[in-house]
This record gives sequence, C-alpha cells and structure tokens, in this order.
Amino acid sequence: MRYVWDPFVRIFHWSLVVAFAIAFLTHESEWHRVIHVNAGYTAGTLIVARIIWGLMKTGYASFHAFPFNPLHAARYVWQILRGSARPTIGHNPAGSFIIYALLGTGLLTAATGFLVYNDGWLIDDPELLQALHFYAAWGWLALIATHVTGVITESILHRENLIYAMFTGIKHDVENSERCEDDENVSRETLNVFARWTMGLKRIYKTYIAINSANKKMYRIIEDNDAVNTFGVQQEGDGKSVGENLDTEIAANPETKTNPKEQ
Repeated sequence: MRYVWDPFVRIFHWSLVVAFAIAFLTHESEWHRVIHVNAGYTAGTLIVARIIWGLMKTGYASFHAFPFNPLHAARYVWQILRGSARPTIGHNPAGSFIIYALLGTGLLTAATGFLVYNDGWLIDDPELLQALHFYAAWGWLALIATHVTGVITESILHRENLIYAMFTGIKHDVENSERCEDDENVSRETLNVFARWTMGLKRIYKTYIAINSANKKMYRIIEDNDAVNTFGVQQEGDGKSVGENLDTEIAANPETKTNPKEQ
C-alpha cells in the first residue's frame, strides 16, 4: 500500500469532473449561459492550477514522474492488448499521454470559450472562435471517454480499483508495479505533501472549532445582556404605568387621599 495521489490532485480531479459536466450540460441553453461560462472559467482555473502543481516537486503528481512519451504510450497499449502490461504506481505511459492531452485540450476549450463569451476581444472572428470552441469541447469529451475506458480496463486487468484510489489516494498493488524514475524521492515527496495537507486541514479544523466556541460564548453574553436590559425596561415601564394609573385615579376621584396620615 502506498499514498500516490495527494489531496490537491484528488480535489482537482473531482472538481474538474463537476465543472466539465455542468459546462457541457448547459452549453446549448441560453437561460443557463452564465452557469456555463462560470463552469468553464472554473475548469480553466483548475487546469492552470494543476499545471503549476505539476511543475513543482509534488511526488507522483509532478510531470517529471510521468513524462510525455507517445512511443511508450503506444507500446503500453499494445502490451495491454496482449495481456502483458504491468501495473504502475503512478500514471502508466498511456494514461500519461491522455493526461497531457486532457490538460491541453481543456485549456484550449476554456480559452476559446472565454474569447467567444467576450466577443470582439483580442480576436475579431466569431465564427472561427465558435468552431474552435465547439470542436475543442467535443474533443475533450472524446478524451475523457478514452480516459474512463482506460481506467476501467486497467482496474479489471490489474484488479486495482483506480476510481476508488482517486478518492483515497492509496494504491495497494505496489510490489508488482512498475516504478517511475527516482521512485524513492517521488514517494517521499508525495508523503510530505500529504502530511502538509493533513496538518493544514487539522489546523483549519481546530481554528474553526475555536472560533465557533468563541462565537457561542459571545452570543450567550449578548443574550444575557439583552435579557437584563429587557427586564429593566419592563420594570421601568411597569413603574410608569402604576404612576399614570394613580394620577388617573386621583383625577377621577378628587376626594381620594394619597397621604396615609390624612386617612
């Protein structure tokens, strides 16, 4: 068992799935145009963040852990067809090729969508931009279908649930897997990233609990003060009411005497 996908990669992956699904399902609706645009902007932002993350030393998420190599990708696909492909700890060569294609096509889709939405900005050719955006989006969908097919195929062949691994970050069949270059350092980087994220989330959670507790105490103090003020106002109001009633009674009965000595 080994931690392979750090929290950033997992959050990025499923956030991009949601953003793409929303953008694609709303692309034909004029009523949902703003939702479509915001989903596209979110997808583009996620892709840029993933590229920056991949350029950093971030373990198996780093680009140097799964280099772009179409020849190795084609060879790995051939090995899968022959049933001789070995599992890999990180991205396999074919998966690496698809990942780069997904990032590039997704970035193109988001960029052309931005230009289409801001018609006349930078490139004054609406028909060209719409055509590029249309084909880029459908090409992105085709790559996603290829990616999902590959994930399911490899999960069955190697008996490793890769979809579940993208939720937990853990892969189990490590001993029989192909390792990337400099695997020891890559694994250490992944664990360090995971540890930093875990400690950060713990601090955020503790801070949230402390703030929540302080807010509850503050609300109790405010409620107590409001209760005291309300009680004082009621007493003051009752006193005024008694005085007014007494004045009214005296005015109505002039013979009424208020001095006990005179009674």
